[in-house]
Amino acid sequence: MKTSWKKRVGQLLLEIALTTLILVGIKIFMEGMYLLGVPQQEEVTRVTLSYPQRTQEIKEVEDPEEILLAVQLTAFLKYRPLAGADLADQPLVTITYYTAEGKEITLSASEDTVWWKGRAHPLKHPGNFIKMTEGIFFLPEVQAEA
Repeated sequence: MKTSWKKRVGQLLLEIALTTLILVGIKIFMEGMYLLGVPQQEEVTRVTLSYPQRTQEIKEVEDPEEILLAVQLTAFLKYRPLAGADLADQPLVTITYYTAEGKEITLSASEDTVWWKGRAHPLKHPGNFIKMTEGIFFLPEVQAEA
């Protein structure tokens, strides 16, 4: 019996979809999952950063280039989606993004954990985010004080 061309096309599309899902799953397993829902740089009007172990001041950023850096820093917060986070861990850095619509979007991170949308996730590459945040936003202040 002949298989109709519609059925063959449907089978091909199903195979492509399954292959894509498998490849995306492997990529997430190998490289980690990005935080979903981070605002785009164009949506953000200002950003506040706090790093209490380095300085007690809360740094406020309104320059578009620094806002872009603060948004792009979230790329260092890839996490392992199916692993459990250390619940005893405490945040070291907190970043709050303020959007033009008046929303406040906050994330916190330690060396090993990111807190996002009320959940803790273990980082795929521990320590990278803290080092980058410190180097970009808090290191110049330390050098100026010395």
